Amino acid sequence: QTVRISELTTFGVRYNVKEKPFDNVKLRQAFQTAFDGKTFVDKVLSIGKPALSWIPPGMPGYNAELGKEWAFNPTKAKQLLTDAGFADPKTVPPIKLQFADQGNNKLFAQFIQAQLKDNIAVAIDLDPMEPKSFSTLVNAKKHQWAWFGWGADYPDPDNWLPELWGTKGGNNKTNYSSAQFDEIAAKAAAELDEAKRLKLWDDAQKIVIAD
Repeated sequence: QTVRISELTTFGVRYNVKEKPFDNVKLRQAFQTAFDGKTFVDKVLSIGKPALSWIPPGMPGYNAELGKEWAFNPTKAKQLLTDAGFADPKTVPPIKLQFADQGNNKLFAQFIQAQLKDNIAVAIDLDPMEPKSFSTLVNAKKHQWAWFGWGADYPDPDNWLPELWGTKGGNNKTNYSSAQFDEIAAKAAAELDEAKRLKLWDDAQKIVIAD
């Protein structure tokens, strides 16, 4: 018997937005739309739900409409790749997907690698690392592109968003910085009205997902 419950966990990839070529938002969007999250969940993870937003299904603050424009769409992905300045996929600079060489991480990375090759003809290299070395690299924000997961401490947007995406967030390993996000997050953290607070966090998450 399998009992399925919602957990405080999302898996994804960390783009280092200060490292080329991931300083290019159109390229990040192309990679997202080239990835078949449903097949990944169904065939590789074998458990869970695909999520197009950072706050996952089943959690307070989840917005089922958020991120739909970045759902799996190879045709759109190819156009976004062209918009990013890479009409010829072979001109995309060398990319390494880094991950801790443990558990099923290599299998996950191989799926991502195959998705990009099959759907937008972009070849990437896999860079499995000793777990401690991988953590050191990411903590120093020296990675290029890394597989990771986030387990929230409590079920609230306050623990899903500012720590990871705020300019001064303690777990912001992507070098991401948005003055607009920071401003809205500060307002949300100080808001006592629950409806207004969740609306502010939703607005903040929309900025992250678009970026």
